[in-house]
Amino acid sequence: MSQEEEVLGEKNEVPHANNALLFRLAITKSFENISESVSKEEFLELLTIIKKQPSSSLGRKLYKAMVDELLEKMNDQLNEIYQEGSLEAGLTKLSKLSEEAGNTVTNETVWRPPGDVKLHLRSLDAEKIKMESEKLEEWLTEIENENATLMKKLANDRAKVCTTGNRIAKNLHRAPMIQEHLENQVEQLQHLLQVLEGD
Repeated sequence: MSQEEEVLGEKNEVPHANNALLFRLAITKSFENISESVSKEEFLELLTIIKKQPSSSLGRKLYKAMVDELLEKMNDQLNEIYQEGSLEAGLTKLSKLSEEAGNTVTNETVWRPPGDVKLHLRSLDAEKIKMESEKLEEWLTEIENENATLMKKLANDRAKVCTTGNRIAKNLHRAPMIQEHLENQVEQLQHLLQVLEGD
């Protein structure tokens, strides 16, 4: 491997190392903020034993021990994650992708909205509103047609029910007369049977 290749290799590794270092610094700072999220005063107020001896340095020592222990545990877990290699590999991949994105310069004119963005957005919204309005009109027309069909069917069914009701009413009205007529015929037939049996 030539000296130039080694230098290029080192230059390529430095941004990835910087990304990892920046990431660790940011996370460590967040860990510090988390570990110190409970103020010393709140911590001391929670410990009822120390309330009896406010001048004691025991509370400060306990608070410092808690913060240090919490920070140390979080940093240990971060180191474990970092040593697994997946975090470093992900940061390296992210760095390469951002470099590739930065290196792709095109001479093509990229589309931009016209000067008045609000007007442009309004025109896009108008097209969308028009499309949605047309869909709603179609949907409304379909529903109106379905309603009209249902109304016709309902009117026909009502007419059939009325006709059937009228027939039943007529038959019920005529039933006593038919019954009387049938009773008369039965009497006549019985009379005829008696006459025939008598002969």
